[in-house]
Amino acid sequence: MSLDLHRIVMPALLLTLVGACATPSAQDLPTMEQRLAARGLSLGAPVERIADYRIDGWNRLDDEHILVGGGVSERYLISLMQPCPDLGSAETIGFRTTGSVLTRLDILIVESPIGPRRCPIREIHTLVERPREG
Repeated sequence: MSLDLHRIVMPALLLTLVGACATPSAQDLPTMEQRLAARGLSLGAPVERIADYRIDGWNRLDDEHILVGGGVSERYLISLMQPCPDLGSAETIGFRTTGSVLTRLDILIVESPIGPRRCPIREIHTLVERPREG
């Protein structure tokens, strides 16, 4: 009996240890500053609202952050209050706002297999294009 238990427990323990070693720690993940720098951007000032917003493009950074473009030179980082799980597979997004301004109290809408997912906005920052080195 103890031999059979040993055959079951040891492989399970080894798989757990291997999985733990393969999972990146928070220290191994790039910071927001590093992720933005890789795109030639840096974090600018926080803004209360984007007036007359027109989103002409967006990119997901992770389940809590998206980059949006609002014209030729206007870019923003939108941070969500919590992870929005279906953001990674979303083809389109929308916003529920109060008028023609986008604020940190508005909602990001993402379509999901179970219907629209509502993801509240925590904060909005301007993004600044970094000078090119060279």
